[in-house]
Amino acid sequence: APLPRNAIRSDATLTSGPLAPGALISIAVSGLSDAAAAAPETDSAPLPLTLAGVAVYVNGAPLPLLSVSASQIRAQLPYDLANAASASLYIRADHATGAATVTSAAPLKLAPASPGVFAFAGEEPRDGIALHSSSRSQADEAPRPITATDPARPGEVLVLWAAGLGAVDADPDMEPVAGVPYAGPDASVSSSLNVFVNGRPAQVLAAILPHGAVGIYEVHVLLPADLNPSQKAEVLIAEESARSNTVTIPIGNAIH
Repeated sequence: APLPRNAIRSDATLTSGPLAPGALISIAVSGLSDAAAAAPETDSAPLPLTLAGVAVYVNGAPLPLLSVSASQIRAQLPYDLANAASASLYIRADHATGAATVTSAAPLKLAPASPGVFAFAGEEPRDGIALHSSSRSQADEAPRPITATDPARPGEVLVLWAAGLGAVDADPDMEPVAGVPYAGPDASVSSSLNVFVNGRPAQVLAAILPHGAVGIYEVHVLLPADLNPSQKAEVLIAEESARSNTVTIPIGNAIH
C-alpha cells in the first residue's frame, strides 16, 4: 500500500518537510489501524514502539509512537539522524484477523534544524501556543497561557513551544533519546535562533529542551518594550537557514 504524497508532516508546522532529528511527526494515513490508541502519559517511561498493532519504521528501526487512529499516526523521529539528508519510512499494521498491511517506503527529507511553533487548530496563520513566563521567584506557579483576555505585553518575557530545533548541548551521557522523557537538566539548543514579532527581532533569552520533554522545546523571548498592541501579532522562529511556520499571539498595551 503506498503512502499518500506529503502524508508525513511536522506536528508543529503541519507541513511536509524537511524534518529535523527528534522532530514530532504526524502521518496522514487511513485504513491501517483497527483501533485508536494513545501512549500512556508518564514522566519517565519510554513511548511504545507499537500501538493498536501499528509500527512505523525509519531506515528499518521502529519509531516511538504517541498515538494511532483511523486517520493519523503520531511519532518521534530519532535524534541520531543528525548527519543524514534523507531517510525512508514505512508502516506495518497487524490486524485482528491475523493479516498484516505493509506500506511501501516513502522518502523523508531531513535537515539539521527545521523549526516549528506549536499552534491551535484553525486557518493559517494559526493562534500560537504561548505562555506568560513565570519568574524564578514564582517557580511553583504554573505559567499562564497567553489569550485574548490575558494578552502578552510589550517588554514581557513569553515562552513559545517549538519543535524541530535539532541538537542540544547535553552531557554525553545525557543525550536525548527519541521517545524517552529527557532525563538531563534543561539543555540549550546548539544553534542560535532568531525570533521575529511583526517582522521585528525579539531577544531570545533561552532556547532549551527542558527536563522531562519528549521533542517539545521551549523558546523564551523578550518582547520589544515599544511593541504596538495587536490582536494577531505574527511570530516566527528562524534557525540556520530555515524559518518556522508563522503563528499569531495577542499583544496588549504596555503596563506602566
